[in-house]
Amino acid sequence: GTLRPDYLNRMRLVIMLALPTAITVALTLKSARFIEYLVPALTLWLASLWQLVDPRRLKAELARARNDLSPLARRVIVPLLVTLAATLALHHASRPWSSLRREAKAFDSYRKIFSVISSRANPGDRVFHSDWDEFPLLFAADDRLRYISGLDPTFLYEASSTLSDQVRDLTLGIATTTAWNVIVERTGSRFVFVTTRRHPDFDAALRADARFKELARDEATAAYEVRSP
Repeated sequence: GTLRPDYLNRMRLVIMLALPTAITVALTLKSARFIEYLVPALTLWLASLWQLVDPRRLKAELARARNDLSPLARRVIVPLLVTLAATLALHHASRPWSSLRREAKAFDSYRKIFSVISSRANPGDRVFHSDWDEFPLLFAADDRLRYISGLDPTFLYEASSTLSDQVRDLTLGIATTTAWNVIVERTGSRFVFVTTRRHPDFDAALRADARFKELARDEATAAYEVRSP
């Protein structure tokens, strides 16, 4: 018979959401970082797909399929598969949640040390920071200043892949002799903020270079000012 208009609308929604979901699946296969986009896209698509399901008919079909199975499958294999699927789902869900809880920081975590930079900086001054994910906390501490990268390091890479690679090598301690060139000559930064536990080699390079003046330090962060040439 003819499909009801509300059912047709649900089908259109499923088809519409299928494309962005497929794209985010492909992107996630290339880089695990896209999982943050895949989760909501996949959730919305599965929810729209569920709207096409008749729960009573599904229950009847499952019961019929179960009755067709052998006693061994009903008692052992099916419960085992259900338990395995649930265990895998819980495991994969707990990993990102545990990582988020472990890495989460209060919005004022960097404020004490960064306030020293804020007190000396002029609006528009650029701050070179040791990792892109520090940006939200630094911006919350002082939105008058400019930062090297924020929200996603892809933006810096798109602006200049060469500079992006140099920043990565410097902050990871792969090529620390480039500090002055990258921080001052390439990016025009007046200040440097470092999360010292995550970037000890970068911090050590700055401490050893007299052209960078240490302003403040605590157990996890440090602030520097570029000395005038």
